[in-house]
Amino acid sequence: MSQALVQKEMFTQIIAQQFKQISSVLPEGMDPKRFCRLATGLIDKNSALLECSPTSFALAVMGCAELGLEPLLGLAYVIPYKKVATLQIGYQGMIDLALRSGRVHGIWADVVREGDVFNVQYGTTRSIDHQKTGEKDNPVTHAYACADLGNGRITFVVLDRDDIERRMAVSKTATRSDSPWQLWPEEMCKKTAVRALYKYIPKSAQMMAAVEMDNTSVMGTQAAPLATPVKLTIEPGPDPWDGGPEEAEDATPEDPKPDKKGGLV
Repeated sequence: MSQALVQKEMFTQIIAQQFKQISSVLPEGMDPKRFCRLATGLIDKNSALLECSPTSFALAVMGCAELGLEPLLGLAYVIPYKKVATLQIGYQGMIDLALRSGRVHGIWADVVREGDVFNVQYGTTRSIDHQKTGEKDNPVTHAYACADLGNGRITFVVLDRDDIERRMAVSKTATRSDSPWQLWPEEMCKKTAVRALYKYIPKSAQMMAAVEMDNTSVMGTQAAPLATPVKLTIEPGPDPWDGGPEEAEDATPEDPKPDKKGGLV
């Protein structure tokens, strides 16, 4: 067995060992078998994860489970940084958690590009007027996020390019070729705006946990312990999510295509 296959088997084993714990923390209605298949599938999509410790990979997967976010692009990313697999929440994941809290009626985000009509009014009457009149590949000038708090109350946050780049510079994984900042910069700009908006909207315990996990992973670490001790061997065995007919919903949606240029353009 090659070293890569040995390492992959160890990653699969550690998720199998945590299967019961994953099942116990997933929100009602989420299929733990599907979740674990998606998690172990991350290894095939990004072989650089095999350079990380299996335990850090399990921590990242467990973080996804605790938040009830499947490890799919847009919801959550598992990014290798040195020997650590780090969990980063996607902007769609941030929005999903806010809506799931029941305290926000609607939340959305967008980017502004050079050539767009974009006017912001502050003061006692606050509003955003954004018309996409620029070319879709023009550089990003702003990102914004808005939330409907009910009863006609709308709050929003606007970040300019400098604001976005300062936040990007904090991330230890931002310059990696497989970082979402490089592959899907528009999505990360939106996430940065949603993250900033979180300060001004009612938060659930899951939303607060997501911010804490994301803050930790941005620094290239994972701090949460595993409840089940890890005991790894290299002997392959059946996985608890294998067997039985595959269900139609187990098919993962097609991954979004990476930005051709990369960066904030």
